[in-house]
Amino acid sequence: MLFETSLQVGSIPIVLVLGECLTATRLFLNLLIAQDDLSGSVVIGVKQDTLDPIRHARLIELPRLEFSAQDSCLCCGMHGALGDALRQIFFQALKDRSKQLDRVLIESDSIEPSQLAHTLRHTPFLGQRYFHQMTLRVVCPSQPSNASSHHMDEWQACLSGLKGLDPFSNQSRQMLILSLPQAQFNAEQFKSWSEQVKLQLPYKEVFYLSSDGVSDVNLLQKMLGLGTNNK
Repeated sequence: MLFETSLQVGSIPIVLVLGECLTATRLFLNLLIAQDDLSGSVVIGVKQDTLDPIRHARLIELPRLEFSAQDSCLCCGMHGALGDALRQIFFQALKDRSKQLDRVLIESDSIEPSQLAHTLRHTPFLGQRYFHQMTLRVVCPSQPSNASSHHMDEWQACLSGLKGLDPFSNQSRQMLILSLPQAQFNAEQFKSWSEQVKLQLPYKEVFYLSSDGVSDVNLLQKMLGLGTNNK
């Protein structure tokens, strides 16, 4: 099962939902948490007025935090709000056992998997209660000026950018979601690009979802191994 729950694994899974373009990341996050299988999740989201609201009852919003490659720990100094939120979620679950805590989803445009791994290793309270289950990274190639363009420049630039990102942890699952308006999507380009990604990067699962709201929910359910959505 892709989204194992805390009851199944004995500690609380953390799923990172990452992307430099928060608009696309938020669209994907809302589509994801609308699925029945994820109803027991708590979401830590970015508080930003320009984004669509997160449509989930169990939500903690934090100001957008600027993390850099030098910030190995996500709970130290000015970034303590994230660690505080994870502690708050745990103690709230202890206090109110009527609400099952299946997992925590963290939305961000700057956290990297190695930083989360470092934090869980070096913050015993969190490391004994949470584990990094999965990273879902949303990427948005620059849109070509000509919608019918078949040039691969934008896709290659996106691939090059991915190569410069954080080293991967073998202990968590990594999935890549390409977000692009349907009018800009070219199935032939995507197939070629995804094959390059799988050859050159540790991503073995690469998917496309439309960024303009016309995504096929059945495709999302199939790619993430989810059940039905009755919302």
